[in-house]
Amino acid sequence: MYILSEHGPYTLYNAKCSYKVLEREKDTDTVDPPATKASEMRPQYHEIIILSVPPTIVANITPSGPVIRGTNATLVCEGIDGDPPMHYSWRNPGGAVIASAGVITVTFSSEMDYGTYTCTANNTCGFDTASVEVIEAGIHYYKD
Repeated sequence: MYILSEHGPYTLYNAKCSYKVLEREKDTDTVDPPATKASEMRPQYHEIIILSVPPTIVANITPSGPVIRGTNATLVCEGIDGDPPMHYSWRNPGGAVIASAGVITVTFSSEMDYGTYTCTANNTCGFDTASVEVIEAGIHYYKD
């Protein structure tokens, strides 16, 4: 969430979604531009603006590296930017939704458990996706 304070008229920077003015009050201690005479003094208005920001996420696996068959690994989907509340979901390599949480533990018991896991995070302003590739320890994959 970005909070900006501007003297009207204001310009919004980093506005990725929407905003709303929470407060508008007369600021009698300042003028714009600086006045040389009392007759040139103009009151300014102070505004607090809240910007809604869509999520930006990263995904990783713990422990890192290849996973031994029959063991567990933790997949973590972490929001690095964006307004709460964020809602998370994980999809397995087959595309099925397997969890509605940012952190999950997966048991890798068969070949079908390995591959790309994708996390999606959304809030009222948008969504982002991030993926982690899980490979089996002891198996070598060659990409052309």
